[in-house]
Amino acid sequence: MASRHVWRVIGAAVAGASVPLSAGCASAGMTTCAEYASHDRSDRRNIVIEMIRDRGLDPGADTFAVVEVGREINLYCGMADSCRPAPARRDAPIVGGVHWSTFEE
Repeated sequence: MASRHVWRVIGAAVAGASVPLSAGCASAGMTTCAEYASHDRSDRRNIVIEMIRDRGLDPGADTFAVVEVGREINLYCGMADSCRPAPARRDAPIVGGVHWSTFEE
């Protein structure tokens, strides 16, 4: 019986881990700089991939785009040197930092 409890706890933890990426947001791009900064590197990468897909682009076809979009967001949010967003953009949606014309044909 104890093993069932453990699996339920693990299942709940895994299910809860994906919620912050989309909870309360119409799209990944509406994630604020503060929310983006609160995630670890892997989750931030997933947010970037979701943003790229939201634009109708294929993140798997261009790895450079994933890296570059992430870099643009980090610069926009003031996170280039740390994981804390600049105070002026804490509540700004991260989509504002991406120059999509660079990636769209």
